[in-house]
Amino acid sequence: MEATGFADAQVVEEIRVRGSAPVLIAFDPDPLPPGVLPRLRLARRDARQRVADAPIVRAGDALVQRFAHGEFRLRHRFRSLSAVAGEIDARGLARLFRDPRVIAVAYDGGGSGQLVQSVPLAGIGVVKALSLTGSGQTVAVIDSGIDTDHPDFAGALTAERCFCDDFGAGCCPDGSSNQTGPGAAEDDHGHGTNVTGILASQGATFAAGGAPGVDLVSVKVLDSNNAFCCLSDVISALDYIHTDRPEVDVVNMSLGTFALYPGECDVADVGVSILAVLADALRDDGVV
Repeated sequence: MEATGFADAQVVEEIRVRGSAPVLIAFDPDPLPPGVLPRLRLARRDARQRVADAPIVRAGDALVQRFAHGEFRLRHRFRSLSAVAGEIDARGLARLFRDPRVIAVAYDGGGSGQLVQSVPLAGIGVVKALSLTGSGQTVAVIDSGIDTDHPDFAGALTAERCFCDDFGAGCCPDGSSNQTGPGAAEDDHGHGTNVTGILASQGATFAAGGAPGVDLVSVKVLDSNNAFCCLSDVISALDYIHTDRPEVDVVNMSLGTFALYPGECDVADVGVSILAVLADALRDDGVV
């Protein structure tokens, strides 16, 4: 992704109205010779299925440290993508404008869990007719989490993670905005459990899902109102899967943003294009 602009108009307007705005900052971690445009960089997996993230992380740290007190509050530092997310004010935005490595400052908008369009597209009936179970495959569901005690998922859940930040108020189960380990993806809305059931229910209490034999990785990004404040929570979830979960074969996101576009969203919106870079990287790794 090459530099095509600087700050979204929505970023500038929100700073004018309320003094700060949630942003995604895309940057180039490498020193740039004169006349060379900055580019978003992605750390790739090596033969050992590890992501060489150190240069990107160091460059992200250096970018954040350039801000004076109060200019920027960090929300997410991505490990495999040269971008950071947080809350910025006018002074911070002006500082970025003077930084030649910064590609663009995108508005970090929110969204919600969605199902109406996705259920017919899933083709569950076709899969069931083929007697496929998904055994031996691992599916990551990025949603509101999962009911970890539900008998329809017995023994299937292998990892839990949460990236859930409501503008500074953590919406993970422990009250933070970043939680890992058992209980990190406990569902407090139900949308994620429903989605996971359609996909992977073993049929103990309800109908079996399309792939009842899969292992599950559950990543919580939606709060108790079935919403995410910021696209960066979803990008963090994909960053986690790309960086730390090489066993994942399939990613499911029954999500939508609140923005509407006349054309391709990953061309019109820098934030969505950052998400698209990670989605493409996972596809290159063989992840559906």
